[in-house]
Amino acid sequence: LVLAGTGEVTGDGLTATSNNSKEQVEFVFEVSSAGTYTLKGTDSMNIFEVVIETQVTSSTTLSFNASVTYADTAKDTVIANTELIEGVLSTIGDVQVKDKTTNDDRYTKAVQINSSSKGLSITVTGPSTITIYAATSSSDTSAAARGLVLAGTGEVTGDGLTATSNNSKEQVEFVFEVSSAGTYTLNGTDSMNIFEVVIETK
Repeated sequence: LVLAGTGEVTGDGLTATSNNSKEQVEFVFEVSSAGTYTLKGTDSMNIFEVVIETQVTSSTTLSFNASVTYADTAKDTVIANTELIEGVLSTIGDVQVKDKTTNDDRYTKAVQINSSSKGLSITVTGPSTITIYAATSSSDTSAAARGLVLAGTGEVTGDGLTATSNNSKEQVEFVFEVSSAGTYTLNGTDSMNIFEVVIETK
């Protein structure tokens, strides 16, 4: 196969070959920059699958129980409209720090958001994966499951849109994909405890 385009192309895909139509070969290319690339064969080739992995250019994590700022913060302390990570993550409204321990002891602190006045503002500089570790704030496991809502500048996709929680002691991983740079607002479908926020910008 031959791959050419905007940036430099390297990798064993440049030298890998196939001579058996029943056995697929893995051709791995590395491209150096954003842009459009054209794939052709040195002769007729059957393409079964294409996998594109874009390198993460920056990663930001805030775990409230590990944070120097919030690990020792007293229960029910209000951090209203506070910048948690400069230019990236801030609270909206009267968000409170909570003492919340999960079954696996991974987390001991959380911040509590709701469906309207209390949330988090997340700003990204490009297409990003935003992973939230959260749980319902309700101790009633028979109550309706709760989820998270992320909305903002670009399109939001991912299983974070449908994931739910009905156990306050077990964190759920909510994974959102955002299509473009901008500011996004995170709320719950009801009151939710947020343990950790991971932002990976591509």
